[in-house]
Amino acid sequence: MSKGQVSTRKLVKAGLSDEIIQKLVQHKLTDYADILSLTTFELYTKLQVDIFTVREIIKKVSHATVSPLQNLNTLWEIQKNKDYEYLPTTLSTLDQYLMGGIPAASVTELVSQSGMGKTQFCLMLSLLATLPKSLKGLDGSVIYYDTEGSFNVERLVQIARTKFSDYYQSEEHRNQSISRIQIVRTTKSSEIVASLEKLEGVIIENNVKLIILDSVGSMARNEFSSENFIERSNVLVKLASLLKSHSERFRIPVMVTNQVMEKMDPFSKKSHITPALGPVWAHSVNNRLILETSYGNKRKITIAKSPISPVVSFPYHIREDGIAVGDPDVPQSDVEVELNPDNYWNQQIFAQSV
Repeated sequence: MSKGQVSTRKLVKAGLSDEIIQKLVQHKLTDYADILSLTTFELYTKLQVDIFTVREIIKKVSHATVSPLQNLNTLWEIQKNKDYEYLPTTLSTLDQYLMGGIPAASVTELVSQSGMGKTQFCLMLSLLATLPKSLKGLDGSVIYYDTEGSFNVERLVQIARTKFSDYYQSEEHRNQSISRIQIVRTTKSSEIVASLEKLEGVIIENNVKLIILDSVGSMARNEFSSENFIERSNVLVKLASLLKSHSERFRIPVMVTNQVMEKMDPFSKKSHITPALGPVWAHSVNNRLILETSYGNKRKITIAKSPISPVVSFPYHIREDGIAVGDPDVPQSDVEVELNPDNYWNQQIFAQSV
């Protein structure tokens, strides 16, 4: 038997498919050591298969290089270290209704008027994505598109020091998290689209676990007038398509913030506040969270659109360590959750007379 046949036999023994073995042989990758010496991105580039197939190849080859006893002993560790299918937010009520947190493989929209905490929510998520898995983070990097210049490093550090004081007492840990958040500052949709079209390699090389666009509403308002409705719609559809593609392909969460606009009811002649960008954009996102003010100027979060959660609202407030669930004027106890089905299809946030 030739050396090549022996090497191919080893690949078969590793449990790889004939198609993958053929690709590996074409690139003279017939030895376990040669395969494992390549990075995920290098293997992805050579084989021209999707990232999950590459990870499966590495996993099978890695298992084939150790004894059966070692394989059994590592099964539990592999299961424990399996990538999260969501990003926990530390907001217990929100995580409960979203079955764990901001879901991966989907686009979540965060809507509110200015000053309600959208960017602070995004800063908090950025930190959580960079935290080690032992602290319920994703242990990855973040791509953060900032269209309003609102990303604030000082506020990020403040949240880090107060919310995760033990971990971020270490300057090394703080610097590591900050360095893993890559800021892209732009106000132009064309630049965001161009960046997203080239993002695949960046996601793989940098272990990106979260993409944030803050804010799509600001970008659209600054760039397109009301007369450019069709052009704006085309750009928004393109943006949503790219964000969804990366989210689904790499199974990572995407968070997009949006602004609000005033809409007149033709029958009642009253206006209400509604998410900007219209129904085309609304149907492009998988989940919609709304930060709003209820009666008495109390803040609340509404899950207005989700494939797994009912439409519910519950109080929140902003403090030194970021967003927190509950009413600051009420002793901490069970959070009052309100079923609020009216917000689902008409997208109304709250009504007010003109």
